Amino acid sequence: MSRYKTLVFFVLKAIVVYVLLMAPFSFYDGMYGKFYRSCGGLFFGRFDGNGIARFTEGSEKKVTRIDIGNITQLDAAGQLKTVWLNTETRGFGYLPTVLLISLVLASPVSWRRKIIALIVGGALVTLLVMFRIWFQILYLCGQFPWLNLYNFGETQKRIIEFIYQAAVIPINMVLYFVIIIWLLVTFRKEDLKWFYKIQKQEPSQKSVSSPNSTHTHRVK
Repeated sequence: MSRYKTLVFFVLKAIVVYVLLMAPFSFYDGMYGKFYRSCGGLFFGRFDGNGIARFTEGSEKKVTRIDIGNITQLDAAGQLKTVWLNTETRGFGYLPTVLLISLVLASPVSWRRKIIALIVGGALVTLLVMFRIWFQILYLCGQFPWLNLYNFGETQKRIIEFIYQAAVIPINMVLYFVIIIWLLVTFRKEDLKWFYKIQKQEPSQKSVSSPNSTHTHRVK
């Protein structure tokens, strides 16, 4: 199969899988939302000694509410004052995951390699999503110093805010990283030839004898 046909089939398959998985079904949002909140609680349920984060379903299945507090600030009634934010899990974590799945399933490699790529790539994308959550937590702690979890200097606050605004919030930055992950976990060095090298076609060869010459000419 030529490079162009391979590329066309790849794009078409990727689009079909992506559209099917991004369909606005509450089942998708509910299933991924539970996974998202479970991972968030596992990684950040307790952090930095006294930090506590709670991940609960928001007003919709595609929304997760994150509450952040300091466990040492419990009052006499056992109540804890927290800061919170709502995160749309569909855009924050589900979309990058679906993009990876679509690219891997459409890739022209064996099913064994696709399964390995889905497992390894899925783990890396999840870590990428958790990294974004971590910066959300750092950003909130910097914005609300009364939490008394981190003592950021002005330079540290500016760095955190810059990364938060430039790399955490914009979805396009995350998708770039997903594409890099896809390439790393799916392809070997020799596989990437179909991306940039036109497949060489062997010309058919025939011998024709000239009536006035003994030379043989190749007709291409």
